[in-house]
Amino acid sequence: MAQELKSINLVAPGFKGINTEDSPLSQDPSFAETADNAVIDKRGRIAARKGLSVTTTDKTELGSDNLSAIKEFRDANGNTKVFSVGNNKILSGTTTLADETPGSYTITADDWKMVNFNDSIYFFQRAYEPLVYDNTGGSVIKLSTVAGAAGVASTMYGNEV
Repeated sequence: MAQELKSINLVAPGFKGINTEDSPLSQDPSFAETADNAVIDKRGRIAARKGLSVTTTDKTELGSDNLSAIKEFRDANGNTKVFSVGNNKILSGTTTLADETPGSYTITADDWKMVNFNDSIYFFQRAYEPLVYDNTGGSVIKLSTVAGAAGVASTMYGNEV
């Protein structure tokens, strides 16, 4: 039987956090079932992320493709560099995109996962040798060319970081 429609005031939807136990139909609207593109604020509540604004004016390297991932690299001195992936390339920059893909490295997919670790940024994608960037060399290189990583890099073709 049909029920009367009632308006619900959603001042802070998902304010009480995520509830995956109860049915979403009977759940209080102050709980969220999922929290995509959200962060936890200083008081432990779900909050919206700050949005991104387009600052790229020269995206020649991207062609007609879209970016599939963006990651900010911050080194130990506080310097930042923005990396992105798209058009089967590793790109850097904000206003002008520069191709950072290693010379003899062919990419046919843009499912890269990136992580900052130990003053470097690492790039992982299934079926591809991992890549690494640090400020010492100033370029993205294959992990196998890093001293001490040759044996590990040849077997480490994971997709998650």
